[in-house]
Amino acid sequence: MLVLGALVSIFPFYWMFVIATNDRGAVFHIPPMLSIGGEFLNNFQRVLERTDFFRALLNSLFVSSMVTVSVVFFCTLAGYAFAKYDFPLKNALFYFVIATLFVPTQLSVLPTYIIMAKLHWIDTYKALIVPAMVNAFGIFWMRQYISTAVHSELMLFSNRDGLDYGMIMSATFTATLPLLIVFLLFSRWVIAGLTSGAIKS
Repeated sequence: MLVLGALVSIFPFYWMFVIATNDRGAVFHIPPMLSIGGEFLNNFQRVLERTDFFRALLNSLFVSSMVTVSVVFFCTLAGYAFAKYDFPLKNALFYFVIATLFVPTQLSVLPTYIIMAKLHWIDTYKALIVPAMVNAFGIFWMRQYISTAVHSELMLFSNRDGLDYGMIMSATFTATLPLLIVFLLFSRWVIAGLTSGAIKS
């Protein structure tokens, strides 16, 4: 079943490559053409003649990289605030953020275009990057992750000047030291217990 599912998943990519290696009429062939041709270089040459393909590729790489970095950064900040800080209307604001997930993307196309036009950002990178710098889905997942992965006891070590790393490391070292001593003293029995079931006599 897995092999069959893999073949079904791969077939569209294979057929796309077949069409790319044949002439322009191959896509209308009945039954569908499944044999690889020799026209790939000619077809791609027409791409280079009609478009600045590699410039478009670099644009896509730049925009996607900037959006990814900004989404991770801003969604982490917002998710951390919702997970660890108490402030007025915290839950109401979080539910409002989540509610934006139910708004169809198509409804935001025209307002976004109008805003970009008023800011004179049409045909610029900013029009592609800024609207996508943060999203409700990322905030939700970062909030869920931080609420369980980051222990609140670690805020106890911060003050107005930021984190006191010396204090944090001294507390961490002191808390870890007993475990290290116990392991060193009883490591022989710990290792024997872990491996006893794996070795047959």
